[in-house]
Amino acid sequence: MAYLEVNLDSFIKFEKYFRLKLSNIYNIVGLLEVNNIHGICFSYDVVDDIELFLDTVKSMTEARINVRVVPEKGIIQRLLQYKPDVITLIDPSSDDLSVFLPSKKIKEVTSEFSNREEIGFVIRLQPDLKFLKFAYQYGCDEIELASDSLALEEMHIEYNKKLEQIAHSARVAKKNGMRVSISGGLNRRVIDSLINIVDFEFISLDDILLAEAIFKGLSEVLKEYIILVEGK
Repeated sequence: MAYLEVNLDSFIKFEKYFRLKLSNIYNIVGLLEVNNIHGICFSYDVVDDIELFLDTVKSMTEARINVRVVPEKGIIQRLLQYKPDVITLIDPSSDDLSVFLPSKKIKEVTSEFSNREEIGFVIRLQPDLKFLKFAYQYGCDEIELASDSLALEEMHIEYNKKLEQIAHSARVAKKNGMRVSISGGLNRRVIDSLINIVDFEFISLDDILLAEAIFKGLSEVLKEYIILVEGK
């Protein structure tokens, strides 16, 4: 069974620019906890005070806290002091935040830091077997597949091709002992397609959650996505 993860980036940015009650980030974290959301993620560079934010969020929720960050040793060393549950390595210069492998930086980071049992390392990848091979060689125990391209596809044939590519990559990764999560432009249509063919670890929602919450209310939208993803 997959778990629902909520990406806070769009809410944090919304709060900074508009200062609306809907987007008060700690209210939102509290609402996520009340609704038993299993995963919360955000990008390192979106938060102004990472220590204060992480400490506060950790005190408010039992959810897995996942911080997305570039594979720079200095940044990761600082982040490790605040003990998130998971660190996901990303490349902000790519359209879908996925990293390209092989990567000397990522190999160095995973070699030096991934043996810490209390913190997991995840690599965000496009669904391509050549990248999976290197993630496995680097000792990665979880990958996050980028679903952005699938979510944007409008042609039925191409949509099914990309869906199968994700499914095949996920199956190969799981066969080799890696957990698989997914994120990137996910909506109800895409999630419904994915959960019928692959058992993911986490399915992560980003901008769609804020967009729907503005019209229907966050609590109602969360309940609908929990039912869709977790079957509850």
